[in-house]
Amino acid sequence: MKKRPKKNIIYAFLIVILVFLSILLSNKSYTLKGYQGLEHKETIATSYRVYLDDDSYFNTAYLEEDMQYISSIIDYVDVTFSYIDSFKDNLTYDAKTKAEAIITIVDSDDKDKVIYKSTEVIDNKKYDTSNSKTINKVKNFKINYSKYNHIANEFKKKYGITAKCNLRINYYVSYNGNYKGLENISRSNIMYVDIPLSEQMITISKNKPSIKDDIYKGKTTNTITNIVLYISAIVCDLIALVLLIILINDKIKINKLTNNFDKYINKILKQYDAYITEAEHETSNKENNIQIKTFRELLDVRNNTNKTIVYIRIDDNTAKFETIDDNTLYYYIAKREDFE
Repeated sequence: MKKRPKKNIIYAFLIVILVFLSILLSNKSYTLKGYQGLEHKETIATSYRVYLDDDSYFNTAYLEEDMQYISSIIDYVDVTFSYIDSFKDNLTYDAKTKAEAIITIVDSDDKDKVIYKSTEVIDNKKYDTSNSKTINKVKNFKINYSKYNHIANEFKKKYGITAKCNLRINYYVSYNGNYKGLENISRSNIMYVDIPLSEQMITISKNKPSIKDDIYKGKTTNTITNIVLYISAIVCDLIALVLLIILINDKIKINKLTNNFDKYINKILKQYDAYITEAEHETSNKENNIQIKTFRELLDVRNNTNKTIVYIRIDDNTAKFETIDDNTLYYYIAKREDFE
């Protein structure tokens, strides 16, 4: 029993050392948080050409941007969306794109009053994962003008209304990236062209081109750079955990032993208080010494002799009960280890 406290002290000391060593190894295995930056240049551009189904008047297959167009001779509008983001270093990213054609019919006198709206997905979501210095998303669409113009004309004719009609082509580009632990790398952009419908003469508009230099910067997250040190730190933690479990189990066991032994002694002293007196020293000068195996047997002797039982606490782990009849000493010894 006396060896246990010493062993527990050693275990506790080892746990402290192992936890300290684990923290040290863990810190050495990580690249700790620090400020990081990634420069990039974002270029956004939208262009279009209007192709004709009758080139007899213009003597050309298509017309360039920023002109007025006769809607009745438009075959299709060739639209190209270009999104390029160039980085100073390689970026691991997830990008997605999508395109929609949106017909909107509004009141002629109040553009905020929407009469009809329809959305058609002309290019489903596409996902791209890569590691590169450039995100390059260039997409071309041939917009069937007569198809959408027919929808607008039929709607106005059916309901006999005067309204402004428009076709918007939206191209969505977004991405999320990771660079040396930076967590704030993301972009979301919408490029578009607006094409009027159900008009004799139309003017097409688009989003403005953009060239922007910027920098992603912030505090990086911790990243593992030395797997050997990291695993060593985990091993130290596991050993410390095992030692802690042993300590806890040992403590529970000690408490259990303490409770059983002390409860037994206290129960005897309380239940048979009228028959028991306490002394500091054992009786040692009797001719006959008879050891009794149980307290119940000693109590039977006391009942037969009508003598007092003397209780002596020899040490923390041993208690002795004795009674004397003439020159004979009857005694019972209770030991803590007997209650394990």
